[in-house]
Amino acid sequence: WIAFGKKTKGGIVIDRGAEEAVLNKGKSILAVGVVKVDGKFNKGDTLKVFSLDSKLIAKGISNFSSEDIEKIKGKNREKILSEFDTSMCSEVIHRDCLVVFKE
Repeated sequence: WIAFGKKTKGGIVIDRGAEEAVLNKGKSILAVGVVKVDGKFNKGDTLKVFSLDSKLIAKGISNFSSEDIEKIKGKNREKILSEFDTSMCSEVIHRDCLVVFKE
């Protein structure tokens, strides 16, 4: 239902390391791997996930609003915890809420 049943509200672009982790290792998308945010969306909205070369690689449910992702993108967990509320996680999209599109 994530892949085809929910309307997407925006998107994110992830770096090559995050792309490798998502496509080949089944990992969650962490803030440190996000390089760009497209559109305005809220926590719980479905996002498109793009590679650096603009290829759609996944869709998933965001743990953050677009504004919050702008604040934490590119930062590791320790940096996020030191700058923001300690309850904030670093997983932008958890792997359990992510549908990957492989070639």
